[in-house]
This record gives sequence, structure tokens and C-alpha cells, in this order.
Amino acid sequence: MDINEEEKTNGGMTEETDVSVYTKEDFTEGTGPFDYVYAFHDNKFKERQAIERMAAKARSVGVPGFKAMYTSYLKELRQLHESAVNYTQFENQPMELQCGEWTANDSGVYMDGAYGQREMACPHPIMPVQRLINIDTGIEKMRLAFQRGRRWREIIVDKSIISTATKIVNLSDNGVSVTPENANALVRYLAEVDSTNYDIIPEANSFSRLGFFAGEGFVPYVDNLVFDGDLNFRTIYNSITTKGRRSLWAEEIKRVRQYSAVAKIAIAASLASVLVPVCNAQVFFTHLWSSTSGTGKTVALMCAASVWGNPELGKYIQTFNSTQVGLERFAAFLNHLPLMIDEGQLDNGKFSVYQLAEGVGRTRGNKTGGVDRTPTWSNCVITTGESPLIKQSDGAGAYNRTLDIECKSSEKVIEDGQKTSAIVKNNYGFAGQELAIWLYANDKNQAIVRQAFEDNYRMMCQSDTTEKQA
Repeated sequence: MDINEEEKTNGGMTEETDVSVYTKEDFTEGTGPFDYVYAFHDNKFKERQAIERMAAKARSVGVPGFKAMYTSYLKELRQLHESAVNYTQFENQPMELQCGEWTANDSGVYMDGAYGQREMACPHPIMPVQRLINIDTGIEKMRLAFQRGRRWREIIVDKSIISTATKIVNLSDNGVSVTPENANALVRYLAEVDSTNYDIIPEANSFSRLGFFAGEGFVPYVDNLVFDGDLNFRTIYNSITTKGRRSLWAEEIKRVRQYSAVAKIAIAASLASVLVPVCNAQVFFTHLWSSTSGTGKTVALMCAASVWGNPELGKYIQTFNSTQVGLERFAAFLNHLPLMIDEGQLDNGKFSVYQLAEGVGRTRGNKTGGVDRTPTWSNCVITTGESPLIKQSDGAGAYNRTLDIECKSSEKVIEDGQKTSAIVKNNYGFAGQELAIWLYANDKNQAIVRQAFEDNYRMMCQSDTTEKQA
């Protein structure tokens, strides 16, 4: 065919090419007219114009249905493309995955459909990079990697979220560009990549609470497990680690224990938390209170927290959601580790000693009409306040589960609060880790603990202490 060299070209074709040169045989026996239209494939507006011009020419030579024929032409091209295996082509991508019919590059994730229409799943790179199986619940989650700007980011989401168009839009809160318009396409893309690369995408066990897991050990002191829990708990989870020198921590804690029986009890209660399930004991409270400030009860609580991790307020000792539901969720997350609540969080009238001491939260429905998993815990709760934890209206159950200890203004709990707090803020996390690992290393060690518990229990029951308090 004759082409004017002065006209603007597109893929070897011109926008003003005379389509009249095509004959009926070109449509029924060759691919020339279809190749002509496809040359404009990267420009959807120009491609649509070319489709209309060529459809009119096809009708004029006795060939109806050009648009349907062009759709078949595109399908054949896609099949040829698929046979060559299509891979993700994101810059600096964490891994290379097969992506089926989807084009996945730095322009986003999309699929070309009929009549030159493009279906966009996501306008930026996104891909599954890890499959997580929760060892406690069996729920499967997916770690997604996505790129906005120059930086790759990662989020962990329930499979149910990325499997439903109405739910996947919630990923917009995490920075993923997803709206009701592209939600269905994104669901299909992620599902196809997951199933196509099932043996390639790495799989790992995960956890969403702390404490002992049969067959695994005591979390977080277990390797090769991934935390997939609520983001609200990540701060406290990250705080449970070691820092500084064990010898400096041990020396200061020894001095604190020798100076004050109250501080000694708080530290002992912190360690005792992991013994509660081993001894089949009940959840119990240790409450330090004083109507005057400056007695050192908060520093004593920090010493107790330093057994497990960073004792700064807002780290292990959280500013808790002081509703009953919030406290239950935190207790269930810590599970066997002590729950610590500093003063100021207990004065809203919603705190119930008895409900927390039961070790079981309330069964609650969810938005989908089902029932959430009932939270459970078996630990110690250590609190501070300006008044006794137990009120006259509380029943015997609350009394039997609480050690209410007054910190008198005439007897400081901590001798040098500034020095002690400085030391435990920079040296922490050793004793709790050592105890938990030793306790669950073998059945013999747990038997030693249970025997000591039973011996002390029998001895205390000989006094006027009730069985539950003993």
C-alpha cells in the first residue's frame, strides 16, 4: 500500500493511512487489517478510531463483524504471549513471579481486553511475597509488597481481605491504590499470582499472641516464626527484647529487692506470671497503691517490666485502652506474660478485677454475623494506683485474686528512683527470657516448679489464708 512519508507514523502505520487498499481477501485470508489496527494498541483513543475505520471498510467489501474478528485476533495474541510465560517486571521487585495474562511492570498491573479496553488492577507495583500460617488459629495470611514512589513497603493481611472486592478496598488505609472500580481486578490478579506461584512464594509459620505454644516453644523466644498480629500490639511486641548488660541489671535488681519487700513482691509477681499455666493456678493481681506521690511504686513497676523488656512507659507498660474490651484483648495478646497497668488507667469505673481474673473474655459477634474467637489468658496482672484496687462492693472472688499492697509515704519502695529507672531503661529483658526458655525446655523443669508450688501451697493453707489466696 502507498504511505505518505510526511505523515506521522505509529508502529509502521500512519494515522491517515488509506484503508481503502484492503480487499475482502485481506480480511478473510490474511492479518493485514488487524495488524494495522493493533499498531495503535498503546494509544487506546487512536486504536478505537482505527477500529471504527476498519469496521466500515470491512462492511463495504462484504465482511461483517470486524470487531468480533479483532477480539479473536487479540485473544490469539494473548495466548501466544502466555505460551512464552509472562512474569512480573517491577523494578527492584522482591522476587519474580508468573502473572498469567496480567502485565505487571512499573506502570502498574493491567490486562488488555476486547476492543482495546484496558482493565487496571492496580496503578502501581504490587505482589504477594510470603504466605503465613498462624500456629494458634490456623488462619492463613499473606504478606504483600507494593511500591509507591521509590520505596517498597510490606503489609500482612488476612486472605479473606484480599479475596473479597468489598473488603480489599480497606487496603487503601495502608497506602495501596484500590477503589471499588479496580477492586475486582486486584482480587483476581492476587489470586492468580498466588495460585500460579504456590510452590514459589515462601511459606512460614506465624503467631498473633505471646506465650507457650505446644510443639513450638515460648514465643517470642522461638526462631523462624513471624509476628502477624494486630498492629496495635506491635509496640509492646517490639519492646520484649534484651538490651545492655545482664550483670548491671541483676546487680541493681538485687539491691532493689534487698531494700524493699514491696519491690521484691512486684518483681516476683512479674516472673511468676509464666508459672501460672504450669501450676494450673488462677490469674491473680498484684496492686501497689499510695495516696501520695513519690513513693516509687511506678519505678517498682518498671523494675517488674524490665524482667521482660523495655520498661519505659508506652513500651512494655502501655497506655492501655482502659475499656474492659481493650484490657481483655491486651491480656489475651500477652497470654502468659504479665499485664502491667500504670495508675490513671483504672479510674473510669469500667475496670473489673473479677472479669480479668477469670482468664476468659466475653464471646462477641462480628460485623459479618459470625462470632469472634473468645480471648483467653493465664498470667499475672500488676497495677499501680492511688487507692486500693478492691472496693467494698467487690465480691469475695476479687478479694481472693488480689494482693493489695499499700506503699506508705514513710517507707519508700525505691531508694533512689532516678538511678534505678536509668539503669533498668538501659539494661533489661534477660531474666524473663531465661526463665521462659528453661521452664519449657523439658517436662522435668515444669515438674520441679509444680512440686515447689504444691509444697508452698500446703504450707500456706495451714494458716488462716483461704485456698484461693494461697
